Amino acid sequence: MKIISTFLTVLVLGVGFTSCSKDDKQDDITTDVVLSETQKSHLVKLYEEEKLAHDLYSEFYDEHGYKPFSHHTEAEAKHMGYVDDILKQYDITRPNLGHGIFENAGYQQSYNEWLAKGISDGVHSCYIAAYIEEMDILDLMEGIKIAETADIKDLYETLKSGSENHLRAYNKFLKMEFNIEYTPQLMSQELFDKIISEVGSGHGGGK
Repeated sequence: MKIISTFLTVLVLGVGFTSCSKDDKQDDITTDVVLSETQKSHLVKLYEEEKLAHDLYSEFYDEHGYKPFSHHTEAEAKHMGYVDDILKQYDITRPNLGHGIFENAGYQQSYNEWLAKGISDGVHSCYIAAYIEEMDILDLMEGIKIAETADIKDLYETLKSGSENHLRAYNKFLKMEFNIEYTPQLMSQELFDKIISEVGSGHGGGK
């Protein structure tokens, strides 16, 4: 089968980030650290970026039944919980909207467009998922550079590891199920090859 070329239109989504609830104890943590508005905005966008992945993967699994979508829907729910813990710790209000509804207009547009494309074609759904994971990784790499506290940096590192696991899983699934050699849509081939060559934890459900 020919390699499917990138079909997604790159949207201006803003820097997004994502994560999961590590421990209920974190709800009781208080801090005197005052985060910048830029850091706060990054964390809120991160939460919605994880929600974007969660809501799409859930729909794609219902339609196509591919196992990676099942595993990663659970993982993204954990990631949302991790970010929520940090938002609570720093007293940051997060969007509290229903399935498929986003405060960020770019994410809402992406969800609407990608849902239609992914539901209509199974291969497209995997390409969309891989695109999202590439986007997450690049966003988180930038987030690590500007993280203002150690716990926020740790959060970004954890989520980046999870997204790398997910990208490896979609790359493997496309090859095994459709005989497609995936080509990165956002990141450099060099970075993609480095991530794929690393040893991950399978489907990434634990991240």
